[in-house]
Amino acid sequence: MENMWQEELLYDGMTRHHTNNLECLIADHTLGDGRVDVSTDSNWPRHRPYTAEGDETSDYHSISVIFNGPDLFQRLRDDKVIYRMTTKGKDGKNDEYVRNMDEALSFFSNFHQDGILIYDSVSGAMQRVNNINGGEIDLSTKLPLDFVRSQPPKGYDYGDMNNEIGTRTYLMLYLADKYPGLKGVALKQSRFGRLRLGKVIKIDEHGLNNERFFTYFDKDRPEISVPLDLDRGALDDFQSGYLGVERSYHPTGKGVERDGPDKLFYRKPIEEESRSYAHSPILRVLKPRFA
Repeated sequence: MENMWQEELLYDGMTRHHTNNLECLIADHTLGDGRVDVSTDSNWPRHRPYTAEGDETSDYHSISVIFNGPDLFQRLRDDKVIYRMTTKGKDGKNDEYVRNMDEALSFFSNFHQDGILIYDSVSGAMQRVNNINGGEIDLSTKLPLDFVRSQPPKGYDYGDMNNEIGTRTYLMLYLADKYPGLKGVALKQSRFGRLRLGKVIKIDEHGLNNERFFTYFDKDRPEISVPLDLDRGALDDFQSGYLGVERSYHPTGKGVERDGPDKLFYRKPIEEESRSYAHSPILRVLKPRFA
């Protein structure tokens, strides 16, 4: 039960942190067609390129955490899977502590380094490692085909996904497969959907358990949203705006499948008067600010 509570703490903490990323972008950008970084326009000198799904954003930092009890770090070191840490915490030691939601939000908001974090779910100590000695894994047994691209093109397969998936996500899946019982949560930098924001994911030895992501939705233009499978009537009172979508998965023995309809964890409607401007082909872009 302790590990389950800590897993939800990290997952919910990352989700709240990423929601703040979205709201900072909404506040600092004029968005169009559900996009955060807009299409290039030679007549508009302050543009940023509209990058592809799977490319990493530099607008916020990714966070990847693996955990399962106090002996995990030593087990990984004994097996020469991880190497020594080089970054010290604020108290001069090689760790910081995440024991409640306030500490989780503070940690995620101030984490500005690459690497994967090892979490001691008993003490709450968070330790960063710089290098992990990984191996190969069959992604078709761990992830749905639309994990990297919200609408995979015709002919897209797991070989294509293998070339596009983020390194930290791949390593987390490898470690969870190698060490049954290990858990992982991550805030991904890989852009997903037209918003081009990453996901928050939760994994174990079977692969993807849960994912949370954001999409822009407009009833008059359903094609600009990530394809959704919601319960009937879920958006009857929602014309347009931003949605937080959660999907859960279960293992089938050959891969993972969705448990059921998508669930919404976030709704932010857009007022009618701002919608026409948001769809303007010429967009004002400001530098984002993040907590």
